[in-house]
Amino acid sequence: MIRAMRQLAMGLMLAVVAGPAWAETWGLATFTPPAGWTREQAGEALGFKYVEGARWARVVMYGAVPSRPSGDLEPDWRDLVAKPYHPTSFQKGESTRGQGFTLATGAGTFPWNDGEALALLFTFTLQSGYAQSVLYIGSGRDFVPEATKVVESMRFTAGPKAAGPGPAPVQPPAPPVASTKGGYQFVTTTFDDGWLATATDDGVALRKGATRAFLHFPVAWTDETRHMGDQERVLHFWNLLVSPRWRVPTVATRPTEAGVGQISFGEGDGTDPQGQPVHVALAFQSENGNAYGVEVVTRDAAGFRAEFPTLERMMVLRAMNKFDVAAKDLGGTWSGGGAGFAEYVNSGTGLSAGWSGASVSDTFTFSGGRFTHAWSGFSQQGGVARGSTGKRQGKANVSSWTVTLTDDEGHSDTYRAQFELLRGQRVLHLVHQKFSGQAYHLVRR
Repeated sequence: MIRAMRQLAMGLMLAVVAGPAWAETWGLATFTPPAGWTREQAGEALGFKYVEGARWARVVMYGAVPSRPSGDLEPDWRDLVAKPYHPTSFQKGESTRGQGFTLATGAGTFPWNDGEALALLFTFTLQSGYAQSVLYIGSGRDFVPEATKVVESMRFTAGPKAAGPGPAPVQPPAPPVASTKGGYQFVTTTFDDGWLATATDDGVALRKGATRAFLHFPVAWTDETRHMGDQERVLHFWNLLVSPRWRVPTVATRPTEAGVGQISFGEGDGTDPQGQPVHVALAFQSENGNAYGVEVVTRDAAGFRAEFPTLERMMVLRAMNKFDVAAKDLGGTWSGGGAGFAEYVNSGTGLSAGWSGASVSDTFTFSGGRFTHAWSGFSQQGGVARGSTGKRQGKANVSSWTVTLTDDEGHSDTYRAQFELLRGQRVLHLVHQKFSGQAYHLVRR
């Protein structure tokens, strides 16, 4: 994707100064619209759309606005892509220079119906002190050539025109709105040290006095991000997680220490949607193929360092993704399980000396104050395979942060119980109060 953007950008250095006749003018750009596409105009932008069965595409031309530093794609990506479409990926192309302009490009994908859609953003920074952006969104790459022709046909005048104002101003975000998905009783948690956690549809919002924090849902940690340099990796996740929420023109990164549990970090001064100064910090760790991000917002850098003298102190906030369990929340069937595998090697020959493995599956059903726990397990060692199944049922009693299961034979087990919030669901954690190794991590079927 980046290679394609780079090739397009190189071609634009020549294409923008010569081309065919043009039929449309918007902002400072005169361009050739895509033939046969439907023209749309909404005060702030001029668009063209095409629909063919399940395939669709739209090209949107935004008006000229006072320019930012050349190559600064982040504000437009935040306002034009991240806020309305919530992309799950982002790649920034290399900035290129043409005659009288600098072109910055970005690409990403976002959920659409049952699949993914593509977003491509082109931002021209002109020597005249203005900038103008073009956005392509579509069901795939089928119509990218048409969007390319539009961008390649663009010529710019030297000064601003009345047609086509810039992107609409960012609206102040509403205060955290508690998620109602699943109808769970507890959507907030108050901690002893003063933090308040609120479950939202986008993550866990935290507040303590004037300090705000946000626990982002995990996002994919791919081979590509794993091999990025520190700064590139931080900016990649910053654009995914922070840019849709805050205006931060410059992000300072900190070298990441190698090793297990390494923390990547970036911070910067900026403004909130109401124009008030803020200091924003993002720290994240990789676990099991995902990046877990913690965002902190304070009034200034001094306030941040006073509250979080170390990055480890910042990552402690991850433990605040926890919400109490009510009896009505348990109704239904929950399941979970795990597996392990080990291979043995002869220290003398280096040849395989066999392997062993084990797996277990648990299913809990709660209804009318009763529970049923069914389990099955499988293990193999030394060529001998064993399997087992079992079932237990009885009464379930739920109290604050606690679930007690008493089977029909009178044996009781008490578990520490809490919900963890994930996108679109909650994970039920049951950890035995006496034997912490006896733990269940379950999702609703």
